Amino acid sequence: MPKTDVTEEDREIKDSPMPSHIGQQRIREAVKKVSRSQLAIELAEATGTNRKTASQFLESLSQIAYREAKRNGEFAIPGIGKLVKRRSKARVARNPVSGREINIPSKTIVRFRVAKAVKDSVIGMKK
Repeated sequence: MPKTDVTEEDREIKDSPMPSHIGQQRIREAVKKVSRSQLAIELAEATGTNRKTASQFLESLSQIAYREAKRNGEFAIPGIGKLVKRRSKARVARNPVSGREINIPSKTIVRFRVAKAVKDSVIGMKK
């Protein structure tokens, strides 16, 4: 018999007559994102400063990142990743409803490339 990691609580949730949208809502509530103010509070606690200073640091970091990405085409935060500005190629696409071809012009886009250290830490090492 295969071994599973299902707990008794998981079985109760699965077997409960709860509508699926309520279960999805509970999952969304359990997995909340860290807000900017929460990040500032954690940063202030970690560095021994106050929340205002941490908020100003985050704002300054954002402004520097925008400016450098615009000026140099990329901005790196060591150990996290980098913002990269690049130009997409012009291409021909097809309208799925009418089937007509559409010319999509070239445009400038900004991407965030995640650092390898983050991928290894969050996802795990490849075997």
